[in-house]
Amino acid sequence: MLSSSRLSMQLLGRRSTALLFSTKAGAADVGAIKKLRELSGAPMMDCKNALAAADVQGDLQKALAWLRAKGIAKVASSTRVTKEGLIGVHNSPERGTVTLVEVNCETDFVSINKDFQKFVAMITETVSACTPTTSTQVVDVPFLLKLAPPSSVHTAKPYSNLEEALGDVIASIRETIVIKRASVIAQPSQGGVLATYVHNKVNLSPSESNTSPNTQLGKAAGVVAFTSDNDKTRAALVDSPVGRKLAMHVVAAKPLFLSPADVSQSFLDQENAIFAEQTQDDKKKPEVLQKIIQGKMNKRMAEVCLLQQGHLAEEGNPVVQKYVDSVGQSLQGKVTVDSFALWALNSQE
Repeated sequence: MLSSSRLSMQLLGRRSTALLFSTKAGAADVGAIKKLRELSGAPMMDCKNALAAADVQGDLQKALAWLRAKGIAKVASSTRVTKEGLIGVHNSPERGTVTLVEVNCETDFVSINKDFQKFVAMITETVSACTPTTSTQVVDVPFLLKLAPPSSVHTAKPYSNLEEALGDVIASIRETIVIKRASVIAQPSQGGVLATYVHNKVNLSPSESNTSPNTQLGKAAGVVAFTSDNDKTRAALVDSPVGRKLAMHVVAAKPLFLSPADVSQSFLDQENAIFAEQTQDDKKKPEVLQKIIQGKMNKRMAEVCLLQQGHLAEEGNPVVQKYVDSVGQSLQGKVTVDSFALWALNSQE
C-alpha cells in the first residue's frame, strides 16, 4: 500500500506528464490553425473548429474544403497580391474555338511549378470542353468553378468540380491562386479560321503532363479571326504561317481596335481634346489648325488600329490591311480580318 506522500508524488508526476503531452499537442494544433488561416483567410476559431471536425481529423486539405463548404472561406479570399501567373490557350479546330484562361499567383517561382502549370492546362481544357461553341463569350468565373472536368481531361484525381481542384492546388503549393478570367472565342461561321500565338511559352510536354498538344501556356497570347470567301483559300490559310505571324504582331504591337470604324467615341473625344490643347497656342487659321489636328488623329489611328499598323512580324513592316489583301490575292481569294484578342497578365481585353 502506497503512503499518502508517495501517492501524491505519483499523481503530480502523472499530471505533469499529461500537461507536457497536452502542451506538445496544443503547439501542433496552433501551427496547423495558423497555416489554415493563411490559406483560407478564415477566423482562428473557425480554423480550429474545421481541423477538429469529425470528418477532417486534422487534415489540412479537408479542413480547407470544410471551411469553403460552410461558406466561411472562399477560394482566393486572400488579400495577398497575385501579379504573376500564366495564360492558358487551347485551340480546338474540331469545335472551331480558342479558349483563353488567366490564372494568377503571387510569385514567378510558382508559375514555373509543374503542378501549377498542369492545373492551368486542366482548367483551360475543361472550359474548352464544357462551353457551347455557338458564339464568342466570356465565361463567368463562379460558373467556371462549378464545371466538372470531363473524362477527356486528365486530372491528378477525380474532381466533382474545378473548385475542388483549385482548393487542392492552393493547399499543395501554399500560395494564393486566383482564376482571374476566361473566354471562349468562336471562329466566324463562314470560311472562318482562328490563329494563335503564345508569348514566353512554357515548355509543357504533353507526354509528361498528360495535356492536349493543342494546349499552350505563356505570359501573353494573341488570337486573330479570319474569314475567306472560298474553301480553297480557307484551307490554304489554315496551312500557312500568316495567321500565327499576325497573332504574334498583335502581342508585340498591342492594338486597341481593329479599324478606325471600331474606335469608341470616348477615345476619339479624348484624343481630339489632347491634340486641340497641343495646338491652342499656334497662331494659325482655324481651318489650318483643324487639318493639323486631323493629321495627328490619322497618325494616332495608325498606332492603335490593327489594320492600319505596320506589320511587325513581316519584312518591311507593310500596313496590315494591305498585307492581308495581298495574302488573299496570292491564295486566289479574299481574306478578311474579322476580329482579334490580346491577353496579357494583369490586363483586360
